[in-house]
Amino acid sequence: MTPLLKIKPFIALIAATAIICMPCIGNTAGKDSTDAWQIRENLVTRLGGEWYKIGILKNELGNMNEILQNLRDIELFPNELTGFNEDSLLSYDKKIETIEKKHQLLVQQVSAMQSPLVDAMAVMREMVTGKPVEEMFKVIDNDDINRISGMFAIKHGIDSLWNDFDDVFGRLAYMLRMPGTVKDSSGFDEEFFKILKTNLGQQVDRYYGIMNNIKDTLFNRGNNNLRKKMFIIETSRIKDCLKSGKELSAKMNLPGILARYKGPEFVDECNMIRIKVDFASNDYEEVLKTISLIPAAKAASDEVVIDKAQSLYMLKNYKELWNWGNSLDLKSLTGSSRNRIIWLIMESGLLLNKSDTVVSLVSQSVKDSAYSMHILHGLGRYYVKKGDWETAQSVFEGALRRQYTDKPDEQARQWILMTLARTYYERGNYQKSLKLFFQLINNEDFFDDAIFGLAWCYLEIGDDAKAETCLRKLINQSPQSPLASQALIVIMKRNLVKARSEWERCLYLSNEEQRCADRKAFIAGKTAVDTNKKHIEIYGQLILKIDAIVQELKKEKCCPREEISSFFDKAERVADLISAYYGTGTFQEILFSEKRELLLGRLDSLLLCVNQDQGGFHTAKKKLLRSINDIGQIKKIVRQSRILSVEGVIEKYRWEREYIDWQKTSVKRESATVTRDMHNRIDQRMDSLAKAGDEADKRWYGILTEKCSKFLLDSLDSTDEAYIRYHLGEIYYNHENELYAQKYAVYEDSLTIYDSLMKNSSSNTLQKMPFRPVEPVLVHEASMGQYRAILKKCGNVDLAHAVHYSLAWCYNDQGIFDSAIAHMQVVADKYPSSQYCPQAWMYLGEYMFDHSKLDMALKAYQSVLKYPESEWFDKALYKLAWTQYRLSNPEKAIGSFLALVDLGESSGAGKTLLEKESIDYIAISFSETDASGERGLQRAVNFVKRFGDKFKGAEILHRLAVIFKEQGRFDMAQRTYSILLHTYPENQNSPQIESELLAVAEKNSSAEVSNISKVEFFNKYNKKSEWARAQSDLNVKSKGDSLSCKQLYDAAISCHQLALQKNDNDHYELASETYQTFIDNYPNSQQASECHYNLAEIMFSTGNYLAAAEEYIAVSKLYPDSKYKENASWNAIVASQNLLKKENGATR
Repeated sequence: MTPLLKIKPFIALIAATAIICMPCIGNTAGKDSTDAWQIRENLVTRLGGEWYKIGILKNELGNMNEILQNLRDIELFPNELTGFNEDSLLSYDKKIETIEKKHQLLVQQVSAMQSPLVDAMAVMREMVTGKPVEEMFKVIDNDDINRISGMFAIKHGIDSLWNDFDDVFGRLAYMLRMPGTVKDSSGFDEEFFKILKTNLGQQVDRYYGIMNNIKDTLFNRGNNNLRKKMFIIETSRIKDCLKSGKELSAKMNLPGILARYKGPEFVDECNMIRIKVDFASNDYEEVLKTISLIPAAKAASDEVVIDKAQSLYMLKNYKELWNWGNSLDLKSLTGSSRNRIIWLIMESGLLLNKSDTVVSLVSQSVKDSAYSMHILHGLGRYYVKKGDWETAQSVFEGALRRQYTDKPDEQARQWILMTLARTYYERGNYQKSLKLFFQLINNEDFFDDAIFGLAWCYLEIGDDAKAETCLRKLINQSPQSPLASQALIVIMKRNLVKARSEWERCLYLSNEEQRCADRKAFIAGKTAVDTNKKHIEIYGQLILKIDAIVQELKKEKCCPREEISSFFDKAERVADLISAYYGTGTFQEILFSEKRELLLGRLDSLLLCVNQDQGGFHTAKKKLLRSINDIGQIKKIVRQSRILSVEGVIEKYRWEREYIDWQKTSVKRESATVTRDMHNRIDQRMDSLAKAGDEADKRWYGILTEKCSKFLLDSLDSTDEAYIRYHLGEIYYNHENELYAQKYAVYEDSLTIYDSLMKNSSSNTLQKMPFRPVEPVLVHEASMGQYRAILKKCGNVDLAHAVHYSLAWCYNDQGIFDSAIAHMQVVADKYPSSQYCPQAWMYLGEYMFDHSKLDMALKAYQSVLKYPESEWFDKALYKLAWTQYRLSNPEKAIGSFLALVDLGESSGAGKTLLEKESIDYIAISFSETDASGERGLQRAVNFVKRFGDKFKGAEILHRLAVIFKEQGRFDMAQRTYSILLHTYPENQNSPQIESELLAVAEKNSSAEVSNISKVEFFNKYNKKSEWARAQSDLNVKSKGDSLSCKQLYDAAISCHQLALQKNDNDHYELASETYQTFIDNYPNSQQASECHYNLAEIMFSTGNYLAAAEEYIAVSKLYPDSKYKENASWNAIVASQNLLKKENGATR
């Protein structure tokens, strides 16, 4: 049986009425667009019905072929069972041959229908996604009717051929002397179902039943030997089915065999066959059940072990596979079987994040057998998971250098190429990554990922044009892959980020130049009034430094306005590109009607099912499911691109406004330096900029409101809708304020006129009294409507904090302060990490302060102090002190800074700026207690002991030591470091502290003493030390070991230098020992090759040529990338030559 029957679940809805629904669509004139798409839907349904019917016909012909093969098997049964003689066998063979010829003719007729149908589907899809051509619909319709007529003729031929089978079975029953005749004795109901099955092509069950009756009869006639011969023939049939990919045929033959051969001599072999059939049919649960029934000896065979491992893996029972696999005696398995098992065990371990036995598993693999490449691929990924990119790269590169002949290893090699390409990318080696991705382009399975990888490499090296070319190629050749659209989204974001970063860079450069100009003017003013020559000289030097800074700033070219604008335009073009390429209903529901979308989905499913003939059912199913998943991803990305498009437009508007404001600021600065006669020109420029700002606001208001409002008509998820509504609300809010400002300006002018008229009213010259103009009211109806809609429709989205904040200001502007307070309180209480939280607390504090609710104001200001990086921090400190003063707490007001910092409480977000400043302040105070520093140090020690917090105490003493060092009071710094280390011996920062102590002590110590101290430092803080064992934080241990490595290296180099200076064996021996200690403890460090080389040099210089040669060779082998490799190789030769000379009694 062919696999086509398995397509049925995917197109059952299409095929349900395939033959019944055949309305004519030849004339669509006069139909509206809705009717036209309804008619085209009927045509798509009929095309699907055709494919389904072809599947039924092919399936039925495949079933016939299996019955024919079973009939042929009867010829192979022992003559003792069949009773065939030469004449009867020849007669039987001719009857089967006649049926086979008719069958082959029908197969050819069905195959001839497939190609035109596939072409019709492809053309139909093109017209559904593009512009429909009415005449082409008519052609497809007529061809469809002709094919359906042909199918009915083929079906009639098949039914006729089944009748021939009945004759053959009747003749066979007679020849085999079967008791009775082989006929169905059925009532009306069974006859009805028989007809129904005939129409559906499912009457094969009846013939399998007849066949099994015949075989059962023959089985019962025979003795054990004859039955074994039958068994061999029947099981060979199943094996042939499995070999040719006819799993369903094998499964249909299996029940009869299992029912017939129940004897103990057959049961084990039956179970083995059953395992194979169930495995081929993807029935992995049954595989595991059957394996549990077979003897241990058979269960341990390579074949069964592999089936069990693969079944566990396919069922995702990774834990069971991992535990069972690690308990196996892998050495009992041979060659590729062992490798395959090891690979599956490794894969399950990687999925479980269990890797304790991976290296051990790899060591048991068979290097020259199939699946060894799979193992290396898994091993490389194991190192990637560990973060050991270097080893992973080495494994992959080594795997690619290996020779292989097995087909499975070719697939693994392709995966290794892909993984290595990604590894190179992650490690920043984009050129090597590009080379490998190019190798993979021609592999259909890796095309999408390879092109995607190329695009990313080009993006990283800054070649955006080539990156976009790659993505266009990916979209063109693989439109249903989400990779291209993902990368295009990244390009959009990069352009938007580039625009923003370049603009911020321009602002920074401009501000820095202005700051330098202001500082230079300040110094010039000082110079003009200062008569001290030394001061004037210093001022001159400062001006020269400022000029140098300005020159450096000017070298940093500011990005032109047109280029920044182009970044926004590029982002918009990419959004248009996404819409253009993914403009069909498959990816964008908004462009197609629901009916058209449904048609496209059906056609995509049909075309994927068509391809299953080449790849098998499971491949087609996998492709279909992946396609559905990919299309879903692309739809999300298309929606994201549209949202980003809006974001880009909003960003561009903000930038244009900021640019105009920046120009205004520049003109204002310029106005302060120009002569009076230039002021008119300055005023004209300011007027021009103000006009440009107004025009930009009007233009962008129309663009943004139209774009955002249009998006809100689409079906958006809550996050996207909230984003659009929020920004639309912000646009409305600014526009409402501008309108109010304009109305208020008109009101002020009218009020001036009114006041002037009222002053003149006393002269009785007015014929009637003027009306006082009505003051405009600021109304935020439109903006508040959007904000409220977010809170009502979108729930607690990420922007909720910003919405409450904006609503608060809307209420504030309208004088509804209780509502403003309520929304600010929500921001302050519910969203402590919001960027608006500090200002919300500040707003609450100011309100409470103005209304004399000082306790509540105090709490609000204190809450602002939790955000020391906030722009409101300084003002909150000021208002806090003022609040404490009003509360009659002058001492607290004066000491508020220190009182509010709890040094014993750790901030969840790390040490705050306030805390750092407090520790600095305390330490500086102690350092300035007396001139010598003795009393200050003693007071500090007493303070930290009373303080009780060992972490903060250590920080204070550490900062005090640093201050002493910076002041040049090295003796006090040394004493402070020593007391700190003695007081807190297990402090996490002890290595850093003692390292600083060594640096200070080294100033007054000999080289020998310093070297001893550095070696002692290594012994004290290396990763194996007692101090390290007391630490629980791995990062702390690592830092200590890193400093130990540095100190040991410095000691080794210093010892070597001393040895060279003094040229005595004791110093050379000490240097050698130190180098050896370093090599033993830090063999992978950057300095290891240098130390190893220096050790060899010492041995050479002391005449130990044998050891020197060995060490030189070790350097060249152990450090292939070292700069010492070449010299070491040469010196090894020289040392060997000197050794020979020495042995011959010569001297160097």
